[in-house]
Amino acid sequence: MVSELIKLYGEEVKRVPGVAEIDGLWTLVVYDWDSIWIPVRDARERILNVKVRSMRESKDNRLQNSRYLWLSSSSYGGASSGSTPHVPLWRRNSKSPYTTDVVRITEGEKKADIATTLSGILTIAAPGVTNWQTLLPVLEELKAKTVKIAFDSDARKNSSVAKALSGVVEAL
Repeated sequence: MVSELIKLYGEEVKRVPGVAEIDGLWTLVVYDWDSIWIPVRDARERILNVKVRSMRESKDNRLQNSRYLWLSSSSYGGASSGSTPHVPLWRRNSKSPYTTDVVRITEGEKKADIATTLSGILTIAAPGVTNWQTLLPVLEELKAKTVKIAFDSDARKNSSVAKALSGVVEAL
């Protein structure tokens, strides 16, 4: 299937995270097909990345150490996923209820999708609370006038969250 995509769309497909050549065959590297795939989008609604959440316990060390993994083929010489912020689908049509005057920031793609849908406030997600800096260019691109911060409430107990919260407030 990946070989067919390469024929249709060219060599660019080989630079997609998760695509690798293994034993002479171009394939999609997947650690666990019994998983949820979460598309990670940019402000123009393009899928830049995929985060994978396994639905079962695994003896595979890559899955034991984290509930979520980025779809990547870097261990096979392919493209790395990097860590990209997520912007939920929000411009489905010209009558979209969402504006970018007020934008909320949080951690976690699923949380951002749900918060956007339920509240009507576009909520973008950092790829981890310590990676909040990746949100700044997105906020600029969206021309956000007001930014609401919705990091996890454990900032009083978790120094990483407290430091991130302090840093993002200062940067904004």
